[in-house]
Amino acid sequence: MNHVRIAGDPFGERPEAGALRGLLRALKERGMRASLSLNATPSSAPPHCGGAVEARGCGRSCDSSNALPKKDLALILAATKADVVATAPLVVFAAANERRDAARAASLAWPKACAVIEARSDIGSGELVDRVLAELRWAGIERQPHACSEGSLRPWLGLEATAPTCFLHVARDAYACGTDLVVECFARHFAGCGMRLRLVMPTASPATIHELLDRAAAAADLIDVVRAPFTPAHARDAAAIVQPYRRLEASDALVFALASGRPVVAARFDATARLLAGDAVAVAVGGRHVGRGSGDGGYFAPDPMGLYVAWKEAFGQRSAPGVGERARRHVVAELLKGRPVPPPPPVRSVGVSLPKVVLEAPFFGGSASAEAAIATARALVAREDIDVHLVPNAPSRRQLAWLRSHAPELEAKMTRNPGRADLWLSSGWPSRADRPDCRRWALQLDRADDLAPHELPASVTQEADHVYVQSERSYRSVTASGRAEGSVTAVPHGAAAATCLVASMMTLTRAAVRAGSARPRAVEPTVSMPLPQRRSTKPAMGRDRVLEPLKA
Repeated sequence: MNHVRIAGDPFGERPEAGALRGLLRALKERGMRASLSLNATPSSAPPHCGGAVEARGCGRSCDSSNALPKKDLALILAATKADVVATAPLVVFAAANERRDAARAASLAWPKACAVIEARSDIGSGELVDRVLAELRWAGIERQPHACSEGSLRPWLGLEATAPTCFLHVARDAYACGTDLVVECFARHFAGCGMRLRLVMPTASPATIHELLDRAAAAADLIDVVRAPFTPAHARDAAAIVQPYRRLEASDALVFALASGRPVVAARFDATARLLAGDAVAVAVGGRHVGRGSGDGGYFAPDPMGLYVAWKEAFGQRSAPGVGERARRHVVAELLKGRPVPPPPPVRSVGVSLPKVVLEAPFFGGSASAEAAIATARALVAREDIDVHLVPNAPSRRQLAWLRSHAPELEAKMTRNPGRADLWLSSGWPSRADRPDCRRWALQLDRADDLAPHELPASVTQEADHVYVQSERSYRSVTASGRAEGSVTAVPHGAAAATCLVASMMTLTRAAVRAGSARPRAVEPTVSMPLPQRRSTKPAMGRDRVLEPLKA
C-alpha cells in the first residue's frame, strides 16, 4: 500500500514549508497517495488570492500567506481532500524548536500510524520517500476481519449522488438482517413519503419473499425485491440504506453501504461496533441482547421505535453535506484491506504490578468535558497505587505546551496505545462504540439527557460493564433501557465530581484485578433462523414484484 499522511504548514516561505511542498511533488512522481493535515497551520494566516483551503479535523479554514505556484497549490488542495488508511506512515514538518512537540501531538492525533517520521532539515525529499517506503515494508500487512480490497471498494467510493427515489435494504438472510423489521417499519411509517423500498435479497426463496410482502399488506405495491448480488447500481438512487441486524453473518454489504456515501441506518452492537466505530458514520439503532450466554449464543434485538427514529433521522439527512463523506473516509481509514500493521503497545516494565487504569477523554478539546477530564486525570495521577495512562480522543484545540503549563504531570502519561488495561474509562461525545482491550470497560456519558431509552446503542445499554451519567434524567434514561441500576452511577458536575468518579473507578479496578480475566464473550452462531411468525390481517398485494438484477 502506497499511502502516507503528512502533518505541517505547506504555506509561507519557511524552510519546512518548502520541504513539505517538495515532498508532495516527490510523492506524486512516485505514484504515492498523500493526505495532508493542516492542524499545524496558523489559523490567523493572511488571505491568499487563490482562496481558502479547508483544514479537516480542526474545524477551521486556513489560507496561505503568499501566492504559491499553481502546481504547488493544486497539490496542496488535492492532498487536503485525499483520504488514507489510519495506519499510514506519518511525516511531520515543523521548525526545529517546535518539531518535538509537533511530532508528539501528531502521534497522539493518529495513534494507529505505523511510524512517525520527523522531517529534519538535513533530509531531502527523495530520502524521505525512501524512508516512508522502508517503514511500509517493515510494518507488514494487518489482518482485518471486516476489510475489503481497494479494487472492490473503488466503484462504491466513486458512486455519484442522484435524486433519491427509494430506501434500500440488503439481506442474505432475512432473519439475521432484520428484513421483517424493515418491511413492517416501512409499511407503518414511510409508505406515504414518496419513496419505494428496494430489498436486495440474492438468496431469498419465493416463500420468504411472499411472507415479507404479506407483512407489508397494502404497502406491498411499493416494495421491489431484487434477487441478485448487491452492486453500486442498487444504491445509486437510495435515500438511505437500512440494516437493523440481529446478527452480522457477512460484513461486506455493510462496508459497501458505508462506502456508497448514502446515509446508513444500522444496529450497533458488539458484532458491528468495529465497523461503525467512527465519528457519526452511521445512524445507530438501539436495542438489547436476547439470550446472551444461552445455548444458541443469543442475538441482538433492534428496538422497533429505535429503528423508526434512526430511519427518520437518516431520511432527513439524505441531502445534508458531509453525511456520506464521513462514512467514506471511515471506510478508507479503517476498512481497507492491505493496510500496514499499527504499532504494538509498549512492553510493561518487569516487576510492575500496579493495576493499569486508562482514561480516554477529549483532553485537548477546550470544552467543559475536557476540563472535567483533566481534573479526573490529575486525581488519578496523584494516586500511587495505580498505573495511569491517558488517551486523547478528540481533535486538538489546544497544544501540548498548554497542557505542560496547565497540568504538567499529565504530559508524560499521554500515550498512543496503552495496551491491555484493568479498567478503561471512555468519555467524550460521540461515545465509544467498540470495546477496548481491557478487563472492565466503563463508559461516561456526556449527552444522554436528549436520548430516549430506545435510542441508546448497545455499548451503553449492555456492552459496557459500567456507565457513568451526569444527571438524574440521564440515569432514568439509561436504566429504562434495561440496564441494571447497580451498573449505573450518577456523578454530576461540580467541585467534588472528580473525587467521586475516581473513588468509583477504584472500586471497579479492584473488582477487575480480582476477576483476573476479561468478561466472557459469547460466540455468535452462523445457523439461520426463520422469520418471527406474524398472522396476517390484510390480504397480500404486489407479490409479483420480484425484479431482475438492476443494470448499471
